[in-house]
Amino acid sequence: MATSFPTASSLGILANGTDQTSALNTALSNSSYAGIIFDYSPPAAVTINGSVTATGKVLQFLNGSYLTGSGTLNGGFINAPYDAKIWDTTLLVKPQGTTGKYYSLRWSGAIGDGATDDWAAMQNDINICTYNGLRELYLPTGTYRITKGLLFRKDNGGQYQGLTPSSISTAGFLSGINLTGDGIAYDGASGQTSINCANANSFAIGLQKVKGFACKGIYCTGVNTGLNNYTSYQVMEDPSSTFLTNSSRDNINSPHCGMNIDPFGSSSTPSSNMYPDFTGYYVETSSAGSTEVTFEDCVFRYFTVGRVVSINGTLQNGEIVKFGNCWADYNKVSLATGQAQSRSVVCNNDHVWAATMVIYDGRTYGNNEGCPVTSIGLNAAGAVRYLSILSGWISNGLVVKDAHIESMWSLGGNFTNVNGNLRVEDSWINLVGSNHRIGVTPPYSIFNGGTLKITNSYLTNYGADVAAPLSVNCLQAIFEDVFFDFIPINNYGFGITSFKNCFCSSSFGDSDFIGWNFTADLTTSQPLFTTGMKAVLSNGSPGAPSFNKERRKISSIYDGILTGYGSKAPRDVIGAVFSTTVTLTSVTYSTLSGNTAQFSLSTSSVDYKNLMVGDNLLFYTTDEFGNTTALTYFGQVTAISSGTITLGGIAKNLNTTTAYQLFIYRNQYLIPQLILGNVTSGSNVVSNVLIETGTSNVPANVPVYIPHFPLGTYIVSYSSGTAQLTLSNNATITENNVAILSSNWIGEETGGFPNLGNPYNVGYKKGDKIYNSRTDLYPNIVYWECTKSGITNMATLPEFVSYDGTESTTYTASSVTAATADANKIVFLNATANSIVYTINPAAFKNLNQSLFGIIPGANTITITPSSGTINGAASYSLTNNQCIKVYSDGTNLFIVSKS
Repeated sequence: MATSFPTASSLGILANGTDQTSALNTALSNSSYAGIIFDYSPPAAVTINGSVTATGKVLQFLNGSYLTGSGTLNGGFINAPYDAKIWDTTLLVKPQGTTGKYYSLRWSGAIGDGATDDWAAMQNDINICTYNGLRELYLPTGTYRITKGLLFRKDNGGQYQGLTPSSISTAGFLSGINLTGDGIAYDGASGQTSINCANANSFAIGLQKVKGFACKGIYCTGVNTGLNNYTSYQVMEDPSSTFLTNSSRDNINSPHCGMNIDPFGSSSTPSSNMYPDFTGYYVETSSAGSTEVTFEDCVFRYFTVGRVVSINGTLQNGEIVKFGNCWADYNKVSLATGQAQSRSVVCNNDHVWAATMVIYDGRTYGNNEGCPVTSIGLNAAGAVRYLSILSGWISNGLVVKDAHIESMWSLGGNFTNVNGNLRVEDSWINLVGSNHRIGVTPPYSIFNGGTLKITNSYLTNYGADVAAPLSVNCLQAIFEDVFFDFIPINNYGFGITSFKNCFCSSSFGDSDFIGWNFTADLTTSQPLFTTGMKAVLSNGSPGAPSFNKERRKISSIYDGILTGYGSKAPRDVIGAVFSTTVTLTSVTYSTLSGNTAQFSLSTSSVDYKNLMVGDNLLFYTTDEFGNTTALTYFGQVTAISSGTITLGGIAKNLNTTTAYQLFIYRNQYLIPQLILGNVTSGSNVVSNVLIETGTSNVPANVPVYIPHFPLGTYIVSYSSGTAQLTLSNNATITENNVAILSSNWIGEETGGFPNLGNPYNVGYKKGDKIYNSRTDLYPNIVYWECTKSGITNMATLPEFVSYDGTESTTYTASSVTAATADANKIVFLNATANSIVYTINPAAFKNLNQSLFGIIPGANTITITPSSGTINGAASYSLTNNQCIKVYSDGTNLFIVSKS
């Protein structure tokens, strides 16, 4: 076994510029030598102009000594410091391996001083590894300036042919490469590994048909450094911003980029779309591309596109690509995918903090059909214009999970048509909105596409001058367990918009989804407001039980104002259209004083009386996606004085010449869900006031929109001691148990019949439905419907009717007479100064197992008489004095099982 390890100088190998091929071959053929140590002092170069064979031997380099010449070194295991130069690029090197873990990309002479062009040295080392089976590559600390892209590619033409092959054939598959830098890449500071691509027409790292590649700890920068000087306005709103500086190349197939998976396509690629320094590499004849690529703890900054996946226009694949804990900001685009086969591209913990036009782009580059990525743990902040640009390719869409997003202008979407999907889960999205301090106004629409689905997330304006409603345009807008400032507006007239378990920043005085052209009687200029939100009712005490309801609002137009369910339902000024157009008298956009506007209205006009401080105004305009009838935010009312209305946080591009058609979108007040009371014509006092939640939170100046009072009526004061409200106008109608303030919801619950003695004062309004899920207790009941508003555990209880789904008629108290009730429909409503008899067949009633409810004011009487048998052992039973009973049948007799 060879154990001797002589130095080159001791063997007579000279470092004087003469060819040492013969001396090296003689020494390396000696079976007693394990290898040779090159350690000249001072450091010197040994010249090889012929072919040296070092198979099985160790070549150790110390003290800066290295090899040079025009010859070939075949075989050998390399032992050298990772930061040393050990041979020139003029030498053809074919090592067997290394004695340590890594092959260093400094061994061909890269300096890493940030000034020297290190491309030739680094590319030479990459080629050595590519063609000699060396797969663990290491790039030590330093800043490596390159003037051409570093390319990982294996030519089908044969063995390694030096730095610049004499001919180029199609690429074969290169597999199993690991490239490792020093530290965790963050800002390129001392101790980190940086690659600076100084060529505006190239890439930093290119992978051509690589199957299995992992890169860790590399900081890549380009020439697009002018993005450092972009203001927030330029990044987020300025339509003239190109996000291109210092001639940074922007081409659909060959942009200036940090990393590029499969940069080269076929020879049919237009020459203008080829990378200028790599035109000879466009020789691909198949569509197969790279697979299983990972970048971890890397940075891609100051490029046109930070990261590129398969945008060459020819190759496919580019799939199973993973990014972990990577920074990719200060680019026009953070990540671009270019064709439909780029599947399973996953970004874990992406960081995009500033000066970026779009984070994930699947349309601009390649063939415009980039497969959307999956992003988990995205952290976006600072200044970003769009989350996405989507293609219309059919897929699950861009999936964003566990994201923290702030200071972003818009979610983006498809800028060509209403296709492409975006799903956001478990995330916090705080859009910039109107923020005069940084000179930014909000977009007209925050998303355009096929489906927008957001679950278990926040979608708000954070840090803005005002919290404003957001507009979207999509075929489906689906929100589940989402917290909003205001319910989003979906402008796509034939779209589907749904809300489940959603919440608003203020309690549910009223909260509404807004869309348009949903029903035949609406024109495209009149929005329709509906909702499917979830109201959470509680007694207002910490830790108190809550009662969940799925509640939706059914709206129609009444006197230009959208109204709720029922002829005497509260009118709701949310959605009111101004009777006349409005021309602004002043418009100011100022980073010092804010973005404001003013207009004037007659103080006697309905429009003026409808307005309140805090109202959001909406208007139709052409949005960023080209939608010409986008209903969107106009401004928020900040002051009303003597006919002058002042708006804050106004939309962009407003002027004093256009006549605007405006709509009101009311800011929700923190008010109870339901307030009942007695009103008397000629009096402004509401007596016997009952509040659903058991709180006394009835703020002054809240408007009251019910037919019992003139338009413009509002609450002056509330006294919990006397249970009275004082309003600003006298009533014109006398009626008891009127819904004075109401969320204007139609409630839909699933469960059993509610406990009317519930101490948390849960309110039900006429039209509320409870769908029966307790068939063990109520076998044949489909649902109960509230026929008169009331509040549990109060003097005024709600009234209900039970239905089995087969009813063909509706009974009322005035139409029911003796012996007309049957087992298929039992209705107990308030009588009106008379006595009503219900005759019930116990046998039929047993099959239905229905519960009967009745509330009888004053001296009225309802009598229940079984057609056979008894009720509680008697021939009949009469309800008097505000009684409510529950009845059960054993098939022969009737029994009263509970009373209240």
